[in-house]
This record gives sequence, C-alpha cells and structure tokens, in this order.
Amino acid sequence: MKKSHFFLYIFAILDIIILFFSNSHAQVYDFTATMPWNATWAFRIYVPEEVTDPKGVIAFSNGTGEDRRYMTSVTWVQSWARSMGYAVLGSEVNFINTLNPTNTRIQIDTILNTAANITGRHSLANAPLFTVGNSEGGIDSLSLLPMYPERTLAASASKGSDLNNTYLSGNSGWTGVPSIWVPGETDDSSVVNPFAAQTKFQLWRNNGAAAAFALDYATGHSDVDNQYYDISAILLAEAHRLRHPGTVSPPPANRPTLTVLPHSSGWLAERTFFNNSSSSVNTLCNLTIRPTWPQIAPVANFTGNATSASWLPSEIMARVY
Repeated sequence: MKKSHFFLYIFAILDIIILFFSNSHAQVYDFTATMPWNATWAFRIYVPEEVTDPKGVIAFSNGTGEDRRYMTSVTWVQSWARSMGYAVLGSEVNFINTLNPTNTRIQIDTILNTAANITGRHSLANAPLFTVGNSEGGIDSLSLLPMYPERTLAASASKGSDLNNTYLSGNSGWTGVPSIWVPGETDDSSVVNPFAAQTKFQLWRNNGAAAAFALDYATGHSDVDNQYYDISAILLAEAHRLRHPGTVSPPPANRPTLTVLPHSSGWLAERTFFNNSSSSVNTLCNLTIRPTWPQIAPVANFTGNATSASWLPSEIMARVY
C-alpha cells in the first residue's frame, strides 16, 4: 500500500469515528413511553443537531416481526430528515391500533410528549407526522390517517392497505390528507397483493380520499427493491409545501393547523388495474390495464374516470408519478 493511501485510509476512519461520536450518536435517543393503560414500549428517535424545533416527524411503523428503530440510524434517512428539518421515529411495536382510533390518538400523543421531554425538543409534542412503512407497517401508515387526520401530514404505504374501513364514512377532515399506496406487482400476499390493495384503495377514493395508487413494477413484498422511498420523499416535500404552516412551536402553543387540500386543487392520473386476486404462492394478479403513458391532468381537465384515478397533490407529484 502506498504511504499516501495509508494516510487517506487513516483519515477516513478517523472521520467516521468523529462523525459517530460527535454527530449521529448524540442525536439518537432511546426511550420508553407508558400509556395510560400501563403498557410500556421502547422507541428511538433521531433529531438533527441543528434542528431545535422539528417541523414534523417521519414515523416508521413495523412490518410483522420487525423492529424499525434501526431506521433512525440509517444515514440516508438522517439526511432526508435533516433536509426537511424533521425528526425520525422508530418503534419496537406497531404503535398504531387499527381497531381503536381513540387509543391510537392517545398513543401518538403520549409517545411524542415523551420524546419531547427526553430530547429537549419540546415542539415534538405538537409536531405533525409523515407515516411510512412496509407490509403491516404500510397498513398502520394508512390506518392512522383517517383516525388522526389533523396530526397526519401525509401517509405512504409500501405493500400495505387499510384493514379497517368502518371509520371512513362520516369522519370529517381526513379526505384532504394525501396518501400514496405502493403495492408490489409480484407480491403474493393474500392481504395486500395488488388486487386486494386496489379494492381498499377504491373504497378510499369512493369516499373522496386524496389517495394515489402507484404500482411498484417487478417488485414483491419489499420496500427496498424499487422506488418506494423515492416517491415517499417527494410526497413529503409536496405535502409539507402545500399543507405545513412552516414552523411548529412547543406547548403551551397549539398544534399547527394543517391545510386541508380540496379535491379540485389536485391532479388526477390513470393507474394500473387488476382483475383478479390470488393468495397462491408465485401466482400473480392479472393486469387488466397497464397504461404505457398514463394521462395526467388537473382535476378540472381530466377526461378519464376521476373516481378510480389516482389523486395527486401537485403537478410536480403527477409528473413524477
């Protein structure tokens, strides 16, 4: 090894050590939160050092058997959060109760109030959420939206769906919160395969939801094989631009009021359709329509079936879609 290369390696290793101890490590906090019914769970939160008042929280929910606390230490996730002025939350449990909206709201508030005290970033107690997750985590991501719409900036679900639709109709305020559903083309899950996800997605659109259905082509039951996180990052950026007031203040200030996006303000896009479901291993859903160049247009100018189309919050999002 050349001497010059040797010193380059030494400096690189020193940089990594310094970064770990003086930057990333100091910004990741482990804590537990106890619910009013005495359940205690473990969490981890990352807050960029320079962010004194986080504008929001990127919340990772778990797939079955997962522990997504590690996402708070992933370099690109930290960079994403830093670029937005957000924190990153991971949990050892699925902290969204898809069957009990009241408890879910209490859980979210308790977790973030605890995180605010542990980190000293007291605005976390009022911060809105951007929920992300794969499989059961995707189900949780979508389920939170209609249960706690005033605290959900947007929701992104990889290979997920919504398993409990009983609270959709008659629950005001949730239809103006954008979401994106990203099923896997080759996902053979009986619960969230593309046809099953399409069925629940259509129910959301029938209720007026600001939802988009973006197929992850040639992808199975995974959130890392294609472009799920790319589209998620763009959704967060656009939802923040269109809905967020810009700052979040700690209590006793009130939580920020998020702008409800009217349906007429968005764009519509044609989407992929499926015509059957299968729970058999390696048996795929059949594509009925797979548009090569889907029509995208402002809501007022869209000529397709508006109810079954994907709703997107902006032209930027529509062109990426």
